[in-house]
Amino acid sequence: IGAFPVGHILNIQQVTSTATSSTTNGSFLVPVSLAITMTNIQSTTSKFMCVAHINTSSPAGANAGGGFALANGGTVIAGATGDAASNRTRITSQAALGASSDTWRMFTRGFSYIDSPASVSDQTYEIRWRTQGSTTYLNQAADDGDNADRVRGMSSLIVMEIA
Repeated sequence: IGAFPVGHILNIQQVTSTATSSTTNGSFLVPVSLAITMTNIQSTTSKFMCVAHINTSSPAGANAGGGFALANGGTVIAGATGDAASNRTRITSQAALGASSDTWRMFTRGFSYIDSPASVSDQTYEIRWRTQGSTTYLNQAADDGDNADRVRGMSSLIVMEIA
């Protein structure tokens, strides 16, 4: 393949998940199927644009801190998280916080980030997930009763290799 002008998309992949799950784990885990391995990297100068949207919820009045973080190769990307500050957890995007009347809702959390790994080795991007103090749910409302006003959703990750 010949050289592509800077800014051209060389490869694009998407993964979606409609699976429901929950966590009470305070360390970063991998949620259901939100990982992509980019192969046949064209150049060490390639950049990778990661775009995610995640549907999440937590119980009413829950003090469910924590959230989501973008990782590459099993390691959270420091540049894709907030600044370090004492004991605060560095995340890319906040998970849902419950409010007294919001147990039937999901909240969409989205983010984008451009990574520059400077390598032609395969790159595996994934969304890591954690909670603190309560249960956090993925792709379902905290109140998942069998009623028409209860919702289910999907979450996705898109990764683009850019020249």
